[in-house]
This record gives sequence, structure tokens and C-alpha cells, in this order.
Amino acid sequence: MAQSGGNETHNIVIVGGSFGALAVAHTLLKDVLPKLSSSKSCKVFMISPNSQFFWRPAAPRIIVNPAALSEDKAFFDIAESFEKYDKSHFEHIRGYATSVDPSSQTILYSPDSMTASLPIHYGSLVLASGTLFKDPLWSLQSGEEPTKRALKNTHDQVSAAHSIAIIGGGPLGCETAGELGYLHGRSKEINLFSGAKQLLHRLQDQRLGQDAEGRLSNLGVKVVHKVRCEDTERTADGKTRVKLSDGTEEVVDVVIEATGETPSNKFIPKEWLTGDGLVRTVIATLRADVPNLDNVYAIGSISSALKGGILGIVFSYKALCESIQNDLTGQGRLPSY
Repeated sequence: MAQSGGNETHNIVIVGGSFGALAVAHTLLKDVLPKLSSSKSCKVFMISPNSQFFWRPAAPRIIVNPAALSEDKAFFDIAESFEKYDKSHFEHIRGYATSVDPSSQTILYSPDSMTASLPIHYGSLVLASGTLFKDPLWSLQSGEEPTKRALKNTHDQVSAAHSIAIIGGGPLGCETAGELGYLHGRSKEINLFSGAKQLLHRLQDQRLGQDAEGRLSNLGVKVVHKVRCEDTERTADGKTRVKLSDGTEEVVDVVIEATGETPSNKFIPKEWLTGDGLVRTVIATLRADVPNLDNVYAIGSISSALKGGILGIVFSYKALCESIQNDLTGQGRLPSY
């Protein structure tokens, strides 16, 4: 069980093990904790199921052409990245957050090797749990090993395939289609089903989606709009039947699903969430925007204040860390920009 470090130790618990979580943890350890009074003892805990960080933007290239970007360039050990800090100030807990009790400021987590949940008291809580996907290709929701297996298996299947269907016209789907088109656009049948009126439909500038479609078409990728994948099933000869929302079907060798992104929020109290399942967050401070709730923060794609993505984290993690510093010191002012 992770110890609170004694009654005088202020635990900063971060839930997540990806971009936002690591950016906040490093900044706290490097820039915030050293500035605190010597009488203020703090320790940073990070809870995540993965022991390695995964550079998710690399996934499409690893799937298609690992010779251009090997797996070892996309994964690195989390513990090693924190070795330069005092061990008494940081601990990575490999496990799953299961619930939060704000009344006692306790979070429960379940380690990999145990089914029972263990408690850890928090003085500050950072929610950086991100999102989950249908396919382990895109996130480490069950640790890094399923993702590594999925990357290799998909690469092997793509190499042997004659026909490929990509489901989803967001950034992951477009990037994967681009990588496939660059190497195989003239030798394999590649279809991208956007599930919307155009590619990248969530972006305000619709010209970006139109530009992406033009580039993909030039690479030999066929883009299909306004139909969604309703279901897939394996056929007797090892292919996959894709059932579409317009009642038609496509039978292909490989299906790559780049959809199904949902907030990783099962452990978060429902009253903290928006209707979309995101943590209600003040955009200026990254504090949770919940009545009578103090010292809780959210960053990344779990936060309602951000659009998600790496850039959103880059522009917000320092503000979050300054909010924690202000709350710890009692300054209570807005972060500078």
C-alpha cells in the first residue's frame, strides 16, 4: 500500500501516465516543490497501469513502416525518467484508480496483481486519465504490453493484406491512411470511412479536412463519407466483413479502427463531470469547477477546459502547476501567461 508519508506530508496524486500526467509531475518536482518552504513536505504519486510512456502519434508509422520508426523510439520507461529526483518526493504506482472519495480526500486504486482496492490520501488531486479506445493500438488502458502486441499484429496483417479499411476520419485515421497510402497506395486497396461529412470534422477550419482528403486521394486512398461502421465480423476465409450504416457491406483483409474514443472517467464522481463525461474545469487555472471542491485539477482530454491533444497540454500544464503552487502557499492568484 502507498503510504501517505505521515500526517505532515502533502500528497499530490496524479492519475494517468501519459502526456499530461508526466508534464505535471516533472514540473512539480523540478519547479514547484523546491520553491516551497522547508516546513512544507510534499510527495508526488502517479497512478497508471503502464510502466512505460507511449508516444501515440508514432502509432500509425509503427503500424505501417516500423523500419522508419522503431518501437523503442515510441516507448520509454517512466521510472527512468524520474531517477534524477529525490526518491522520497516521487512514487509511481502501477495500477488502476477505482474511485475517489472527496469527503476523506482518498483515492482507491487496484494494483496489477491484486483485485482489492487500496487507499491513498491526497492533499491535491490531478486528473490526467485521458481517453480510452476500442482498440489497444491507440492507448495504454491495460498497460503497454497489449499495445505493443497490437502494433506488431496490425503491422504483420497490413504487410500481407490486399485490402484495408480504416474506420474513422479523425487525426489517427487520417495519419494511418496517409502512412498506408505513401507505402501501399498503388499496390493495395485502401478505404477510409470517415463516419462524417468530411475528414477532421471536429476542427473549426474545415479546409484542413478538405486538404487532407486531397492529399490522401493523391496517395491512392479512397475516402468514403456519411457512412459509419456498425459492426465487423470475421469470415470463414479469415477476412473481415464491415457492416456499414447505409446497409452495405465491405469484405477486406484488415480493419483498423481509429474510433471509439471515450473519457477514462469511471473512477471519477459523476457530479464532477459534464454531460460529455469530462471533468468540469476552469480554463484559466485548470482547477475542477465543482462547488465546495478544493485542490482538484484536470488536464488533457479528460478536462472540459481543453480540446484535447498534445498542444492543449503544452499550453496548460504550467498553469495547472502554478495553481497547485498557489494553493499550497496560500497565494490564491491566477497564473501568469
